Amino acid sequence: MSRKNKNKKANEETPQQEEAQNVETPEVETVEQTTEQTAEKETVEDEVAKLKAELEAEKKNYLFLMADFDNFRKRTIKEKADLIKYGGEGAMRNLLPVVDDFERALDAIERGGDIDSLKEGVTLITISL
Repeated sequence: MSRKNKNKKANEETPQQEEAQNVETPEVETVEQTTEQTAEKETVEDEVAKLKAELEAEKKNYLFLMADFDNFRKRTIKEKADLIKYGGEGAMRNLLPVVDDFERALDAIERGGDIDSLKEGVTLITISL
């Protein structure tokens, strides 16, 4: 081949090369896609941050409720123990004067007092209950 033919062939482009040059570069689409992806990524990140904040708030509420329930449980146990310990105290205080009156009646019987007055005294004691 002559030198001219070689230069001519070198200057000629193959159909594949021509197609490659005619095809527009996807740079514009890439920029648009990148912008969309960035926007999506930002919205996803915002949503994740929002959900994390909600989760933290729910955890905090849960801990407050657990502490509140634990305090309630301890308080009711203490109140129950106090009722068992001191529940009969009021009844006993109310019975003490009656027991004292019956002791006085027994002393009067031993001293040999009037039977009718003793009967009347014991009747008054039982009425006061």
